[in-house]
Amino acid sequence: MRTRSEINSTEWFGHIPNGWEMKPLKSLFSVKKGITVTKADLIDSGTPVVNYGQVHSKLNDGTSIHRELIRHISPDIIPPNATPISKGSFIFASTSEDLEGCGNCIYLDSNIEVYAGGDTTQLTPLKTVDNKYFAYLFSTDTWRFQIRRNLVDVKVFHVNPGDLKESYVVVPPLDVQRSIVAFLDSRCKPLNEAIARHRMIIDKLEDYRKAVITKAVTKGLDESAPMKDSGIEWIGSMPANWSTTKLKFLCMSHNGVDYNSQDLCNQNDDNSLFVIRSSNLVNGAVVHGDDVYINKPVPKNMLLRKGDLVIVRTNGSRRLVGKCALVTKNEKATAGAFMLICRSSLNPYIYWVLNSSLLSFHRGHFDTTTINQMSNEMLKNMIIPLPPHEQMIDIMTYLDYKCAAINEGVNRQEQVIARLEEYRRSLIFHAVTGRIDCTGGAR
Repeated sequence: MRTRSEINSTEWFGHIPNGWEMKPLKSLFSVKKGITVTKADLIDSGTPVVNYGQVHSKLNDGTSIHRELIRHISPDIIPPNATPISKGSFIFASTSEDLEGCGNCIYLDSNIEVYAGGDTTQLTPLKTVDNKYFAYLFSTDTWRFQIRRNLVDVKVFHVNPGDLKESYVVVPPLDVQRSIVAFLDSRCKPLNEAIARHRMIIDKLEDYRKAVITKAVTKGLDESAPMKDSGIEWIGSMPANWSTTKLKFLCMSHNGVDYNSQDLCNQNDDNSLFVIRSSNLVNGAVVHGDDVYINKPVPKNMLLRKGDLVIVRTNGSRRLVGKCALVTKNEKATAGAFMLICRSSLNPYIYWVLNSSLLSFHRGHFDTTTINQMSNEMLKNMIIPLPPHEQMIDIMTYLDYKCAAINEGVNRQEQVIARLEEYRRSLIFHAVTGRIDCTGGAR
């Protein structure tokens, strides 16, 4: 529990405006784990449920429940003591693959009843059902500081009900809450719409990139080349002088390294190893950022070398499974447990194939019992088209050039989104902390 002196110091909040109160979250909400729901339990229609994957969705703005985020389960699997939640309630994700996602939640702003599903925590209001002010408060890094500071990242971050119960919220008078919500709703709506438009442009650019890659790695660059039926559904017809083969005949692949909190160390410690995770994969390259280091001894074949291909095999988002990057330099590094390591002289070409429609075709076969994952065995048995060596070089050169321009367009859109999101975060922070008088201007 937070100590009284810590609460009074309001280290996470700063100055509390006159008339506002600091209260423990559990005095306003009952906190309870969601019901156990696996992806295998999901059906087309039935009882509404929200799993943690939907909480982390780009469609979730944290201040409303969108129909697209609701999934369905059979009522037969609902425990007898479980109850649905409705307007005024929150569904928090209990796990996150990065620190930024710790604190992500969905606010139920309508009377629809849903169950909090797999890997979630539900907050049910004890009194008022008008809690949108808290939805905005929960989105701030200032509030999330309370639940993030003691978390230890091993494979994923865990935010359990106890973490939420120990947190505190600042509670303005109800009329002030309503003024804050009205102010933020009016200011954030055009920002959200602008962000959505830029994300739509990114989606179109990424679809175009995938189409360019798929055409190149299945049809080649010579449109006049004679074609033949490949016999593979996702490939269709391909140049007559191409062949097909399973990846296992081209590369060696294996799972990344499993580790726990006792294996973590500082970057400068003796024998420290940089652990590559999905967050380190950006535009096909391995980058440093939110880095993790371990000092656990690992087999020699798990030490990454220049030219290795690292692939995301497990992720809460099915879309991100198969995301990959080439290791471009030699450094003391390995891949995390949620990754696959692929070693082959053809890795630069395999990288492009994995960025085609190949994985889109296979995603329906991923193991989704608890989380989306592609097994090493599945990777090995994927069938890919294989052009003659000279054509392979030409294709890679063409895709390097073509996709660099597309990536530049995506990066420009992401920079605009980042600026809009930063402005929105600043606006929300100043409003929910009382630094802006939402009834009459800045204080």
